[in-house]
Amino acid sequence: MLLNYKLIIWDYNGTLIDDVGVSLKIVNIMLAKRNLETITLERYRDTIDIPISNQYNTLGFRFEEVDFGELAHEYNELYSQLSITAPLREGVLAALQTIKAHNVSQAVLSSSKLEVVEAGLKRLHIFEYFDEIAARTDILASGKTDVGEALFQKLHIPPEQTVLIGDMLHDFDVAQTLNCSCILLENGHTSRALLERAGTTILKSPADLIH
Repeated sequence: MLLNYKLIIWDYNGTLIDDVGVSLKIVNIMLAKRNLETITLERYRDTIDIPISNQYNTLGFRFEEVDFGELAHEYNELYSQLSITAPLREGVLAALQTIKAHNVSQAVLSSSKLEVVEAGLKRLHIFEYFDEIAARTDILASGKTDVGEALFQKLHIPPEQTVLIGDMLHDFDVAQTLNCSCILLENGHTSRALLERAGTTILKSPADLIH
């Protein structure tokens, strides 16, 4: 499915790394700390959004009472502590190895902070599979369209020869802006029902990418 492309762009959270459980735990810690109702995994996947401030607003955080920057800092601190046990998604390594063996370029595009993404890729022993790591310089998870545009300008690979793989509607929106193809994976941070709104290919697992 992927080997006809010249560039494959991977999202990080929920696509390469199986960290949705970590994110759910952190959000519930933050909610409980402020006496707000905690949520299930299903509720998390149905409300996830980029910018992440949209989800926080939906879940009951009131920015007139708590600064969003404070929430972002709190999340980032907890993520640094708890994500060290989050594994690769099943099937990712085989997909990366197959793609590399066919000399197709691979990159990472993330809304997360660059240092966090690079540290995770190194911990998971997959850093060397990527020609470029493109992510934010802040912790606000405000989106990655601009980061993706900068990545395209640097690599000079035509959009029609590129596919973006992600697990959120934001990944599809970014792909639309960049005029490249998009494949979405379920069982990440977003519910299947939300992903279906994109009207693009949805696969259950990274393993399905190379079959």
